[in-house]
Amino acid sequence: MERTTKQITTPGGSKVILKSHVTAREKKAVDALILKDVHYEMGNANTTDKVPAPLLIEYGEKQIEAVVVSIDDKEKDVLNLVLDLPLPDFNYIQEEVRKVYNGNLTKEK
Repeated sequence: MERTTKQITTPGGSKVILKSHVTAREKKAVDALILKDVHYEMGNANTTDKVPAPLLIEYGEKQIEAVVVSIDDKEKDVLNLVLDLPLPDFNYIQEEVRKVYNGNLTKEK
């Protein structure tokens, strides 16, 4: 089944194509990255673990890779394309990626 996409435009004018949703399989693969170092003690709802900060950065990057299809019609190496944008554009894309990744879907245009 072909997945729908949606186009957003960053504050700086870059055209970004995002997947309209991620699959459960894609989400599980990205979530496994951060959960691999978390240990949960069964029966203890108050269990908390610390996650290394660099892992959180990598987690966000994997979300971008899972959602962003292209930037200004470029489909290769989208993560580096996103990282090379001005910070306001990066922040805008990151917020839109989180919406898609977390299932906060909006209608495609």
